[in-house]
Amino acid sequence: AARWHRPGAARALAGLLSVAHLPDVMLPTIAARWLSYKQEPGADSKAAGLWLRGHGGAGAVVMDRLPTASFYAGARFVSLPFAAPDAILRYAGRHGVTHLVLEEAVIRDVRPELIHWLEGRASAALEPVHEEPGSQGRVLVFRLRPERRTSRR
Repeated sequence: AARWHRPGAARALAGLLSVAHLPDVMLPTIAARWLSYKQEPGADSKAAGLWLRGHGGAGAVVMDRLPTASFYAGARFVSLPFAAPDAILRYAGRHGVTHLVLEEAVIRDVRPELIHWLEGRASAALEPVHEEPGSQGRVLVFRLRPERRTSRR
């Protein structure tokens, strides 16, 4: 018992107890966010992919964060690059992308520079063609206007 009467021992014990409770406070928040992306990656894009299967046309090329939508659409996949919006459109054009799929929750959390595409202020190169309600927010499908497509690789 005498060792707890040392100077600073009470502060150390209080600090230890507060750190010990940190997981109780922070873990549920961190886990919920992590699990929303990791539990079933791209689940919200599946419905968009199924829609694209019937509406995307032959030879559709889908740009998305994950290949889920392109898989269900039966289309070729092009990964959404981490780049500025104009660079993304140039990249999409060079790779013959016909459709772009964006998940609202991911854009808001990870790619805020693309938020204007979700808010109805998309580039003239993008035509919104479909919207799916998702568990974490909307999933939007855009058609890349043909004049922006320069080649198909």
